[in-house]
Amino acid sequence: MSTTDSNTTVPLTTTQKMWLAVSFLPVIFFVLVLIFSLTILPTTLPPSAPPLVPIFTVVILLVMIYQAGKSLRDILSGVALVEEDELVRSWHSRGENSRRYGQFARLGRLQMSRRAFGQGQSGQRYRVCYSPASRVVWSLETK
Repeated sequence: MSTTDSNTTVPLTTTQKMWLAVSFLPVIFFVLVLIFSLTILPTTLPPSAPPLVPIFTVVILLVMIYQAGKSLRDILSGVALVEEDELVRSWHSRGENSRRYGQFARLGRLQMSRRAFGQGQSGQRYRVCYSPASRVVWSLETK
């Protein structure tokens, strides 16, 4: 481990890099939707139809590019930060592909990997291993 300022860094694993890279898939999908809405869709609609689909797609694409850019920054850095903090509470969203979150005293709200979510108990202090740009907790280690 190498020390930078008060933070310790650890290299991202291949699995962690792949997890971050998944955020590029929606960008690819919406680029294809945009191409479709600019080329094929206009030939099937009347000429007076408003260009709502391309406009909506561009807005969504910009949001997706912003999110993917944060993951790309973490992938290019190649490291995760390790800091001590208290897990105030943790929760998960509802649904089949529920996301898991943790609220930390200093770090704020972070998304948590399945592994980290299973390790955490509210009110405990941990060494938090996380990617700072995408704000994903990879693991929690008891102090």
